[in-house]
Amino acid sequence: MKLNTGAAPAAQTIDLPEGASITLRPWASGAVAGARAAYAKALALTGKIADADVAFTAGAIAWAAVDWSGVEDLESGEPLPIDEEWVTLLVTQSPAVMDILDKAYVLPGMALEREKNASGSAQDGAGQASDPKTAS
Repeated sequence: MKLNTGAAPAAQTIDLPEGASITLRPWASGAVAGARAAYAKALALTGKIADADVAFTAGAIAWAAVDWSGVEDLESGEPLPIDEEWVTLLVTQSPAVMDILDKAYVLPGMALEREKNASGSAQDGAGQASDPKTAS
């Protein structure tokens, strides 16, 4: 396993509809943990996979968000401060925002996770053949 001990990757700014943008810290374990926790909570509350899938993206983005611009309260027009609750609301209320952030941040992040998992050496005894419940 290789560990990056050099400079940390830079934050990523993603453009959103209506001139807004959001800045996200680099993909890391916290994004995965936030996404999984939000998924489990939504699935337990609603029992619906679609709700849990949206929550997965919202959870990762809520963990990663460090700044945004152009996000305002609908009624007052006042800019909203970056906050986990507001970020989650933005992702869950706007299909366009969810789609943009899923494609630009979550899916590439999950691809990195798959690469890391695929490049590791296999554990001794891992796999279906070693499982006494499935081995024939």
